[in-house]
Amino acid sequence: MVAGTAKVELYLAGVWTDITHYVRLADAIMIRRGRQDESSTPSFATAVMTLDDRDGRFSPRNAAGAWYGLIGRNTKLRVSVSNDAGTYMVRFAGEVPEWGPVAWDKSGRNVTIAVTAAGPRRRLTAVARPLGSAYRRAYQTISPLVGYWPMEDGSAATTFSSALSGGAPAGFSGTVTSAVDSPFVASAPLAELGDDAVVRFPVPTYVTSGSGQQVRMLVAVNASGAGVGWDLIIDTVGAHYFVVEYVPATNLIALGMFNYATGAQEYTTGGLPMGTEQPMTGGVRFSVDFKQNGTAIDTTLLWLSPSATGGLYYSQSIPASTFGRITAVRMANNGAGVSTLVGHLAVENHITSIFDLGMVISGYAGETASNRAILLAADEGVPLVGHAGTGTSALLGPRGRATFLDLFDEALYVDGGISTEAVDAFSLEYRTRSHMYSTAPAFTLTYGTSPALMGLEPIDDDQVIANDVTVTRINGGSTTAVAATGTLTPALVGDYPVEYALNLYTDAQMPDQAGWRLALGTIDLPRWPAIAIDARLLTSSVDRDALIAVREGDRLNVSSPPAFSGGGGLIDVQVLGWVETITNTSWLFSFNARPYAPFDVGVYDESGATASRYSSDGSTLAAGYTSTATSFSVATPSGPLWTTDAAEFPLDISVAGERITVGAISGATSPQTFSSLTRGVNGVTKSQSSGAVVELYRIARYAL
Repeated sequence: MVAGTAKVELYLAGVWTDITHYVRLADAIMIRRGRQDESSTPSFATAVMTLDDRDGRFSPRNAAGAWYGLIGRNTKLRVSVSNDAGTYMVRFAGEVPEWGPVAWDKSGRNVTIAVTAAGPRRRLTAVARPLGSAYRRAYQTISPLVGYWPMEDGSAATTFSSALSGGAPAGFSGTVTSAVDSPFVASAPLAELGDDAVVRFPVPTYVTSGSGQQVRMLVAVNASGAGVGWDLIIDTVGAHYFVVEYVPATNLIALGMFNYATGAQEYTTGGLPMGTEQPMTGGVRFSVDFKQNGTAIDTTLLWLSPSATGGLYYSQSIPASTFGRITAVRMANNGAGVSTLVGHLAVENHITSIFDLGMVISGYAGETASNRAILLAADEGVPLVGHAGTGTSALLGPRGRATFLDLFDEALYVDGGISTEAVDAFSLEYRTRSHMYSTAPAFTLTYGTSPALMGLEPIDDDQVIANDVTVTRINGGSTTAVAATGTLTPALVGDYPVEYALNLYTDAQMPDQAGWRLALGTIDLPRWPAIAIDARLLTSSVDRDALIAVREGDRLNVSSPPAFSGGGGLIDVQVLGWVETITNTSWLFSFNARPYAPFDVGVYDESGATASRYSSDGSTLAAGYTSTATSFSVATPSGPLWTTDAAEFPLDISVAGERITVGAISGATSPQTFSSLTRGVNGVTKSQSSGAVVELYRIARYAL
């Protein structure tokens, strides 16, 4: 079997079925994945091919077709290609969302059908719907939950819908305004109750667990009058109902027990100060717990601010009393000038920690980009392959209310990583930014020595220049970074302003984010929309295996390119995507790539001519030299001088496009003498003029 032999399969009746002999390989199988240009957003992978459909088996509505009823929308398809060992390696795993068009000649004997299979991102995009709020999604996983009303209903709502199957809605009267923005970032807009509002939440019948019962909600109470406030009333099957009363003017909260028959208050905690650390006026998660303890009822009032790391509580015991099953919960304001913002009222048949939702109450603010991607995929049941680096990915602000794919892509976008799809499985895939730092090349090739290199297409344009970068934290501040040095400053090429709105955790992240994105936008190197390599023409099976293992974000090198290509002795790029074209005679990869330089960050304790080093600043030739010079003089008017420590040599520098290995530097003051030179390391050797810029060949950059 020749390496590069294709196999195409459909998943029919639970079995992968080989359909390769129906594929018109003369028309090629074309697989696209990743970004096809540097400025584009991620797209779903596709595999395009033409099938022989003379017997009608690939026409889903052809009742006479051999596979009628077995193929249709989203039938799974995979494309595999053999390696040198004869093992088939999956190059695409997707599904067929549509079959056709069918084409035929006048004779009707040459019938073909066009097929475009797609990766998982397509369906995630096509059926996109906004996810529920982080709070609602998390709360619906709690069990046993006997009543739950998110109160995230629209502005025209006349009841509050239950989020539980078969649950009755909550009715209300008086002044109630739905869909009001709240301080709770984990929730959608909630309901605001006016001073005459009354809401009743009917709780379905349930069997008490014996481990206690609790009522929880998000609430923020404000009142302008003295002695007025908010009441939470809990009805039970027993002889009593229970009232929690909060008075904003005094910041006191109390729990009372009242007799249904007489209306008399038979117990009260009295006014308990809530303190100023987590006031209910600012918005809290509030809980009231009840547990029968012999002949007494143990009660606890708890509250937790979304931004707090610890909650507050009062525990009391009501003697000689019985707490029955909760039948309803009522809510009312008592007095003019009261407004209560409330939502996510829940009745639970057990008692849990006020911290049971963890980061949910803050909308997961502060979680890393990689964790958000992982948790989102797990919540939605989306297969995911992840690649996290050794460093922490970016800390994110709260999860928004958007589609799964928007939230997933946002996490990787803020981090600077890559959101893509797996090559060999029907799965999403991601790589964090730090996972791509200072990696070894995944594939290398020398120009002119291999027949496999089919073409290079560098473009030196301004498509991705960003020399004036403003980063704004969503619902936060902003900062701007402008290029002051280098060849792409506004003074030299004009102003290229770019603004980024990023869901960052804190404003303190903005300067580094702006600096990183400024570095990405001021790399003065060409982009490479097409680096074409035919895997079949590689002479080494090791090289072929390395090529087909390349993924988005990997580093790819082509050494010794011609000077006119602008590669500067080495084409060092990061793969963003590619087109893979498979025929009977070729297996062509055409990579879209950008300069790898921003990701070639400094690494401590490296050694060798291209080890990470701090560069001097503003160094230039003190005098010109010839193309055969073996030493020259370098002036450094400001900043640190170049090292003279023999242990630091050799080191590589760049002088106006010529790469030179320096064996020694002498001189304790500027100018210094550079000697023991190896000229033209990158194939360029030329005379230089006084004032030419001298800098490290590999400039160590800080990671984000």
